[in-house]
Amino acid sequence: MTDYIVNISDDSQTTTLASHTSSPSADVHESSSAGSSSPNSIDVNAFIDSSTSIKTYRWYPQESVEDSTPTELILTLDEEYQPPVKINASRKTTEWYIPLPSKHKEGAFYDIVLGVSTQNLNIDSIESILIRFDQMESIDNGYEYEVIQPHELRRLSSLDSLPKVKERDIVVLRWKLFCRCYGYEDGVTMTVDFSTWSELPFEYGSLDLHFVELCIDSPTLYRAEHCPHSSWLIDVNRSGCSEYDSVTEELKHVMNFSYSGDGRFAAIKTIIGEAHYLEVWDLQNHDTTDKQAQELKNKGSVLIGGDNDGSEGVARKPYCAMPVAWMLLSTGNTDISISWDGSLVAVTDTAQSDEEEDEENEKPPADYQSLFAVYQCGRYDNHTSEKPSSRNSFVRHDVQRTCQGLVNYIGSGIFHMVDKSNPNLKDELFVTYNGISIDVYLTSEDWTPLHSIAMDNNIIASVEYTSDFVSITDNQLRGRYLVAGDGVVAFTFDIVLGAQISFTSALSADEFYNMSLYAVMSENGSLIAIPGFRGLNIYRTETWTLHGSYVFHEIPSDERVTSVTFLCDDSILAVCVGSSDNAFLQTRPGYLLDIARMSLVGRIAPDGCECPSLVPLNGSIQGLAYLGHTKLWHMRLEDRAYHSTPISPTRCTDLCKNPDLQENDSDDDNGTSAFGLHFKAETTETYIGSSHLKREKRSSLTVTMTDTTSSRAKKMVIPLPDGVSIYSTNFFSAYRYLLVETSDAFMAWSVPKSFEGDFRLQMVLYASDFYECKICPHGYVRCRYDEEEAFILLNHILHPISEIVTISFLSGLEPAVRVYELAEPGVKQDILRYYVGHLNYYPLQDDLTSTLLVKAVNLWSPGGHHLLCDFVMGLLSSSTARWVPLKDMPSSINPVAILLDFASKNSLAIGLLEIIVDYCLSQAKAEQDPHFLLPIRQCIDRLVDPKQQYPELVLKIYREMAYFPAQGREFIISHHTLAKPLNFRWTFWKSYPWGLHQHKDQVLQLDLYGTPNPPKGNFTRDIYQASFDLLWRKPEDDKSLQDSSQQAEDALVQALFSWPRAIWKMVLRKCQLRYNTTVECHPFELETLENPALKALVEYKWNTIGFNYWLVRFLGQVCYYILVLTAIFLQIYGNQEQVALKEGERYTDLGLDGLFLVIIVVAFIFLWLELVQLLKEKRGYIRYSSFECSKLCGGTYDPVERGFQSDSLAFHGIMMIFFFFTVIVMLNVLIALINNAISDGDQSWQLDWMEYRMRYIESAENMTYDIPGFRESRNYFPDTIYYTATGQQVRDYTKETQRLIDEAGPSSATDTTTTTTASVTAATVATVVEPAVSNVVDKKPTTTLVRKATVTAVTAASKAAMATAAAGGESDLMSMLRQQHEDQTRREEEQRRWYEEQMRRSDEQMKLLAEQTRRLEEQRLAMVDLQSELRLLKERGDR
Repeated sequence: MTDYIVNISDDSQTTTLASHTSSPSADVHESSSAGSSSPNSIDVNAFIDSSTSIKTYRWYPQESVEDSTPTELILTLDEEYQPPVKINASRKTTEWYIPLPSKHKEGAFYDIVLGVSTQNLNIDSIESILIRFDQMESIDNGYEYEVIQPHELRRLSSLDSLPKVKERDIVVLRWKLFCRCYGYEDGVTMTVDFSTWSELPFEYGSLDLHFVELCIDSPTLYRAEHCPHSSWLIDVNRSGCSEYDSVTEELKHVMNFSYSGDGRFAAIKTIIGEAHYLEVWDLQNHDTTDKQAQELKNKGSVLIGGDNDGSEGVARKPYCAMPVAWMLLSTGNTDISISWDGSLVAVTDTAQSDEEEDEENEKPPADYQSLFAVYQCGRYDNHTSEKPSSRNSFVRHDVQRTCQGLVNYIGSGIFHMVDKSNPNLKDELFVTYNGISIDVYLTSEDWTPLHSIAMDNNIIASVEYTSDFVSITDNQLRGRYLVAGDGVVAFTFDIVLGAQISFTSALSADEFYNMSLYAVMSENGSLIAIPGFRGLNIYRTETWTLHGSYVFHEIPSDERVTSVTFLCDDSILAVCVGSSDNAFLQTRPGYLLDIARMSLVGRIAPDGCECPSLVPLNGSIQGLAYLGHTKLWHMRLEDRAYHSTPISPTRCTDLCKNPDLQENDSDDDNGTSAFGLHFKAETTETYIGSSHLKREKRSSLTVTMTDTTSSRAKKMVIPLPDGVSIYSTNFFSAYRYLLVETSDAFMAWSVPKSFEGDFRLQMVLYASDFYECKICPHGYVRCRYDEEEAFILLNHILHPISEIVTISFLSGLEPAVRVYELAEPGVKQDILRYYVGHLNYYPLQDDLTSTLLVKAVNLWSPGGHHLLCDFVMGLLSSSTARWVPLKDMPSSINPVAILLDFASKNSLAIGLLEIIVDYCLSQAKAEQDPHFLLPIRQCIDRLVDPKQQYPELVLKIYREMAYFPAQGREFIISHHTLAKPLNFRWTFWKSYPWGLHQHKDQVLQLDLYGTPNPPKGNFTRDIYQASFDLLWRKPEDDKSLQDSSQQAEDALVQALFSWPRAIWKMVLRKCQLRYNTTVECHPFELETLENPALKALVEYKWNTIGFNYWLVRFLGQVCYYILVLTAIFLQIYGNQEQVALKEGERYTDLGLDGLFLVIIVVAFIFLWLELVQLLKEKRGYIRYSSFECSKLCGGTYDPVERGFQSDSLAFHGIMMIFFFFTVIVMLNVLIALINNAISDGDQSWQLDWMEYRMRYIESAENMTYDIPGFRESRNYFPDTIYYTATGQQVRDYTKETQRLIDEAGPSSATDTTTTTTASVTAATVATVVEPAVSNVVDKKPTTTLVRKATVTAVTAASKAAMATAAAGGESDLMSMLRQQHEDQTRREEEQRRWYEEQMRRSDEQMKLLAEQTRRLEEQRLAMVDLQSELRLLKERGDR
């Protein structure tokens, strides 16, 4: 935009349209000469060539009183001179219509020029000026916007300082706008919208509009124009290249575009009438002779100035991009994509022409020739673009020769770099989607196909038109992830692995609909934003975990969220709002959303009909690329902001930046605000206490707010912990902020504007890091580290955490927690609200430990255990709290791992550990998202470790994760494979497909490409999921798990799988004394294995690989025994006739000797395996061997009939002793042992059998890593499996879990966080306590024990209250009594549960005693029977 001075007097000659048709007004020259003495003036003669004929049309505005409203000003334009119109900045909008001249050229461009005066405008109060251009009736995409930022407004208004030539002269600025009138049919409707700083009590003033001009070919008059600080500009009708511009004189329109990843080139598709052109433009202007272009390229910006706001800078035009190649395309629906370095351009055919379209199935005919082609754009060896030339610069690249899938291809396609932070041209991919499959090609040298991912049939059916393919590849492919949906299930595909990695059915119907139209992914592909009607949801694509949600309540009912864009390295989300009827028409400012905190940080100008996309500048700096009707340009985010973000304090003055220049930079601690509220801050002694602290007088800061109109008063009490003192208390910005400086923290509070409002905590910083802090009227916090140093900017008070204050913010948590312990409920909730918004914020990307929750758990100490447990429990149980763990969470930021380190030294930390675990379990159950279990799953091996004392916690975790519901039941039922056991059928030659309904306990595996036998209609079981992390641990440094894609390819190339090779590898592995263990089962307690999830995991692995492993071992042993038996039979029953041997010769049987040799070798292998097992598992092996040996110890059996017939006293004595001990004593012992063994076996044999199976599958799983090609050729290794259960099974298991929890008693977290109630004071305690005691006693507890405890506790509480009766008021007493009543109710409930538990245990002991009595009676009867038998034997012996 160029500044000109035009003197217009009230009595000046009337200016008509005809007077400006040939040359500019003479007033321009007169004004220029009058202001030539000023250094800021512009010599018009330097910009005007007198020999050039310039067509200029001028109108004068006037207000339409009938159509205007208090918030909207409607203007009309007149050819006759009219006084200037004052556009008040406090009005919402100002609108006028510019008609086209009567003799205008169809399709001619008209530059729009405004004659304005800013003398009456308070520029410091203006945040931005938004100008809208409406030409919808003329062209399809006729809505355009441009924004004038504060620094640009200051620069454009700098000529107001010129002296006036005459008293009645007016200084006028001539502003040429960036957007233009296209000269079609009707004119253009302009709307001006002022955005002001609402928190500043300023008079905004007005902008005086003098005239409106339309100019043809104005660059000859204005050598500089208002470009919103664009870095580059593509104007397809004004390229500056004569050869390109001479292709046609008709108006060109831009249809599609694509930018190279390095930010150097752009490919666009233009339309000239019915002709389509493919063009490549150089965005960085490599012409080294152009010094200005080279300077702009080096600086990377078009705004050169010494300050952030750019008020002293000089705006320059963006360097114009140059066309380097263009060619004529065949007419059709095509899309384009350019490679990372701009060397290749792909033209994809997205839909066939209407003439050749098959209306029945919407597929192209058999003889249809696709327009797909890949062209190579020629370039010199030094990578500089060629000079503008014709289509000869494009050379078709024959990719169909090596990629048969691209032959006659119809669908979308895009060049894609997976890792944009470290690009390598050899890794660039070309991804296509034709509605049936996703095909990935490697573009280095000869194109080669990599993967083909077949899509689900429902996805294929959901795509109605081939043009819908483009939205998936353009908007839903980022990084290594591609997202697609079928209206019921959303999928995430990994294009590097060539497989699906996750899916979800938890999205609503609106989200599924909006995902295909408006959703967009972040640059690294980790997030996807799905707009709703008045809000949006952000999900993590790897797991489909909800990252955050936001609702825009101010959006009217006729509008909705239409598009979103990730900006600033995926930290900011630009949200655009448009009409509900036309979602692509955005007419109101959008929003800038902080993704980490899910909070608004600013507003952004609407895009109108322009299409913004995120593109790099110079390969690194991100910006927004906008597509207009005939232009493309690149802008910075801050130059598109409609409401500046707090990160850019452009509105601060010198007094804000240096508070020492102000005589009184803060308000007193006692005064009245502009809203009629009186505030007073003072240090007082106040009674403060909580549920576990004694209520006593404590020094505190009391802030009193009084309504001056009604004399109502409200107080906020900030308690001071022990050893903390207040240094200063000041109000800032006319009593809008309260800054409290204590000995350990700076605490900033926002002051309410009405009596119904509340004080809000906005900032807590550690005091030792700064010497002094100040808050300017604009809300920016500045501090200095020493009295002699200058103030530096920290942040805005609404955004208290940034990279510069991260350490101070986290260090301020400790003093805030100490205040939280003593504070009243209102202050407690405000502290929690302040910290809840930062749970998922990671301010330092290089140091992930600098987070709120990690800092909180690291504050744990035995002395502050109760305090920290109370704070963390309140933080995580808040209604707005939602902590989402990172996908690849290191142990250093895992709160469970951190607390386990504390618990290994002090068991008191288990209480805080249980709070974190309970949050993860409850959040995972509530959202049906196993991602919240990640902190627990990472530490399962440490929790299950028998050396640690967490058996109750482990049992609780596993039972809570037992029946974890799975999403997408219908999808799993239609895409699964049953892991069914081996069943032998006599009619094995007949096919008999097994479905879900033929199994009792089904274990399923997801299979996208299988065709399962559908279950019967009566299949009503629910489906649950289990992860193998629950069963075993995989080492983090295991190389076999790091790059599965590369290892899969290497394994398949190295060798194909075969069973002989697998058996040989198994034998070699088992014979090694030491071999690497890839997976290792957790050392479970036996009762922990009673878990349906573990049972399903073991069952799946047993049915897939475990049984085969056992079968190989079993058949090997069977073969060995057969060999032994064969050798024995041959030796015994073989040919006994021997051939006569000569002397010295030896008889040999080669067959028998060979058999013996094989037996010896196999026997040696078995002995070696036994030795290996002994060395590796000594305890288990010895126990197993002792059990086996006990079965073999039977002694010798010799006939004793002769002894009984002899008269040997010694023999008869020994036999008597033998019968006494063996028959009587040992037999009873044996009976008792057998009874106990049978009883224990009935309860635990299944768990023992499951444990033995678990060891088998552990060995089998480890062996699969050593067998080449096995894991790649078998689909037996999913991360998650599914199993089914009835509702009754789940209810029974839940009831049993609750019973075990009740038996275990109160958890350690409850024990550590619940303490005795504190005593409080009362003046009339004697008259109030006694009725309370009687009321409590009249409740008649269930048992005498509970009643006695109740009376004792209440009496003790009353005595404690009476001991401090004279210190407080009646209100304190009533709160004390309520607290005592709640505590007493809780004690009664605990006593009742304890008594019921004791009664239940007594009943069990009585049953056990009765059982023992029965067994003793049986033993006594057996003894009597044995005695009678002994007597009979003795009588027979005497005979």
